Amino acid sequence: MATDDTGDKSEDPTEHRRQEERRKGNVARSTELNIAGHLLSTAAVLYFLGADLVQSLGSMIALHLKAAGSHRGDIGEIHAEFKEVADWAAGSVLPWLAGLFLAAVAINVAQVGFLVATEKLNFNINALNPVSGLKRIFSVRGAVTLLISLGKLGLLTLAAGWLIWLELPTFLSLTSASPWTAALATGHAIMKLSIVLSAILIVLGVADYAFQRWKQTREIMMTKEEVRREMKEMDGDPLIRRRRRDAHMKLIEARDISQVSASAFVLTNPTHYAVAFKYDPPYVSVPTVVAKGADETAFRMREIAIENDIPIIERPELARQVYRTLKVGQSIPSDLYDVFIEILKYVYTITGKTIDTSDVEDIAA
Repeated sequence: MATDDTGDKSEDPTEHRRQEERRKGNVARSTELNIAGHLLSTAAVLYFLGADLVQSLGSMIALHLKAAGSHRGDIGEIHAEFKEVADWAAGSVLPWLAGLFLAAVAINVAQVGFLVATEKLNFNINALNPVSGLKRIFSVRGAVTLLISLGKLGLLTLAAGWLIWLELPTFLSLTSASPWTAALATGHAIMKLSIVLSAILIVLGVADYAFQRWKQTREIMMTKEEVRREMKEMDGDPLIRRRRRDAHMKLIEARDISQVSASAFVLTNPTHYAVAFKYDPPYVSVPTVVAKGADETAFRMREIAIENDIPIIERPELARQVYRTLKVGQSIPSDLYDVFIEILKYVYTITGKTIDTSDVEDIAA
């Protein structure tokens, strides 16, 4: 690959570039996979709903033919006829259409995910330029695309002809069969044809999808200068900086949270903030922050404290104050000594430990 810093696109597209192209609607998709999905969904709908639809349609036609000579032709009767046909369509045809619609949506979502590319809806005057259109048609790429399409069409035609040849004896035997039998046999033949053509299209579509992804990646590759410019813009984005800072803080909190199980007590908000303190005289003679966290981290700290029988002290204002002013590894300031002496006395009371008054006096001193 070329390595020119300014001209040649030698760098793989960044995730930001891929997302920009996706928002524009430039995503890899295969037409063959769409057609295969439509054929399979049509075959499935025909298999599950076809017999009922044919039977319902036949009954409705027979009913109307029998009553054809008795129609008066007035407005009320016409309205009743329209309502009857509409009710039949709602109960028999709409399930077909709903099934095919859902299948079409599922096929596209499977290929490109949920995507609404509004830029594709913008009017582009260049698309109406006949010169540009002729250049695309008579270009080398257009000729290659035409040859590939003709090859695919020829393959599908051969497969369809082969299947029809195999089913020809069945079709010939239907000349003396009842309409219902002929309809069922025709439906089964259509399903077989759909499955065979779908299998071929799926193979072609998978290969085409892989090619389209490779082609799209090649088209959106970047120069070294574009990568550097994008990184510079991303670093200058306040939202990106805030997300990076939040992720860094969560990483630090997750690393320090393991110290909660060895702490003396946990001070809580009680829900939004949690600060764990270590107090182990004479080694740690003043309560010292060993972990702190907010929201999910605070919830996890409380869970660890409960699992390890660590006292949880609910002092909302104090918890918010020490969370915002003290870092992990810092001891409490002197103006909070009296408050924490009371907390330690309470901790010793509920844990059943004996207070060494000299330790408490050391804190006050």
